[in-house]
Amino acid sequence: MSRDNNFDSSGTLPYPKVLIVGESFHSHSGGGITQSNLFKNWPQDRLAIIPYIQGTSDPEICRRIYNLKEREVKYTFPFGLINRVTRKYKKSKNNIAETSLSIASKEQGNPGLNDIKEGIGLSNRVYNARITHFSFYIFLRSTYKRLIGYFGIEHLKSRIVVTSELMNWIHDFGPQVIYAQFATLDKIRFVQDLKTRTNLPLVIHFMDDWPSVLVSPGLFHHYWEKRIGGELGRLIDSADVCIAISKKMAEEYQHRYNKDFHYIHNPVDIDKWIPFSKTSWERESTFKILYAGRAGKSITGSIKAITDVVQIMSNQKYEIEFHIYTKDFINADLEFKNNPAVYVHKPIPDYNQLPLLFSSHDLLLIPLDFKSRFLRLSMPTKVSEYMISGTPIMVFAPKDTALSEYALKYNWAYVIDNDDDAIRNALLDLYHNESTRRRLGLKAKELAVSRHNATVIRSDFKSLLSLQKKYIKEEHDDN
Repeated sequence: MSRDNNFDSSGTLPYPKVLIVGESFHSHSGGGITQSNLFKNWPQDRLAIIPYIQGTSDPEICRRIYNLKEREVKYTFPFGLINRVTRKYKKSKNNIAETSLSIASKEQGNPGLNDIKEGIGLSNRVYNARITHFSFYIFLRSTYKRLIGYFGIEHLKSRIVVTSELMNWIHDFGPQVIYAQFATLDKIRFVQDLKTRTNLPLVIHFMDDWPSVLVSPGLFHHYWEKRIGGELGRLIDSADVCIAISKKMAEEYQHRYNKDFHYIHNPVDIDKWIPFSKTSWERESTFKILYAGRAGKSITGSIKAITDVVQIMSNQKYEIEFHIYTKDFINADLEFKNNPAVYVHKPIPDYNQLPLLFSSHDLLLIPLDFKSRFLRLSMPTKVSEYMISGTPIMVFAPKDTALSEYALKYNWAYVIDNDDDAIRNALLDLYHNESTRRRLGLKAKELAVSRHNATVIRSDFKSLLSLQKKYIKEEHDDN
């Protein structure tokens, strides 16, 4: 590759050769989307990746991939066997889910469970037996996780070994810096081992406050909290650059770990999103609310609090609908099947379709779990994407989260707490008042352009990975 291709557009700062450890390049979760957006336009011959999950990274972004195999991932007996059984059941469950989504793509509107069963080719008896079987498996898995968490065994079930094959692969690539994400003890040790063996500079990026919830309550809670806290602290101390996902996280982690933290959130390509951004806030005949994201057990309660109010309003003859786009299609369909005003859709397969999808609705929802500390310091990936769409946003989250504090500080969203009256009042205001919708939409769009511009954020990110610590927080205060 020519010298010009290894430099940024200004020709002043070369792209370092980066060994990425952990998260994959993909568009199925926040971590993958954020990483893909940050490394977009990076020369391919200057990227190599070791994803934790085999076969999940998009080769169009990074073609040099080392998939960890059994020689690197070592399971303590009997966890290897349990892991193989778990993969088998996940694959079987995913086959039903994929068939369901295939049916959904052919249907106008939502397929019901009868459509799903017919498409899969199962009788009611066999389908119900299989669902019962999966429910029993989920119960066993939940019990298993609680038990190994209570006894602290979860931190001993596996380790990742830096083999000679892996070291030869790294040597052939010749990286200049390691960029890593991790969220378990075996991965903390793996990243530390890589840094020690390669003697390379290390940049680490935290997407959520997983250190606060990694150790489950149990017999050896204090032991593991001290043990993991100590090893994580040493890794952070050895890192050359530490990055958080929000300003609130950066400030808290700086105090917690006595280490400087920068913060970078998911950026958006302004030129890509602006052509589809909303320019009129007149309400069509039906007021359409959209939520795009996971619909697992932890977040379903928050989503249901909104859908319950929407359904009541619909029953009262308000023209209102709630649309959910999620990969947890079957779970969401079962949860909301008795809510006629709620429509469950398969996730949008093409990330490039999101700008039009987001701007075609009247309200976008960002809910957080009110019971977990896991997301307290996080900034959801969809925030910047929702903002640039120009569609008004409702934040349904505790007031002490990074998300709520950012929205309240800059007035770019309607922020509500977990209260039915507050939800109803907010929805009525947004339903009736075009001025409210326009004000929130314009403010969010303005902030997306000034604070989440991908061109600027990528330049700052490259500076950090080049160990040019010139990233000035005040200029891009995104929280």
